[in-house]
Amino acid sequence: MSVGEVMRTVGYANRGHFATAFKRRFGVNPKTYLSKQ
Repeated sequence: MSVGEVMRTVGYANRGHFATAFKRRFGVNPKTYLSKQ
């Protein structure tokens, strides 16, 4: 699943807002998180 798909699934329309919220929760941005999986 891409970052864009996850973002839309959880209800974010703005990628920047999603990335900020994601980083607050997980400590890294979504792209970095996916690359470590």
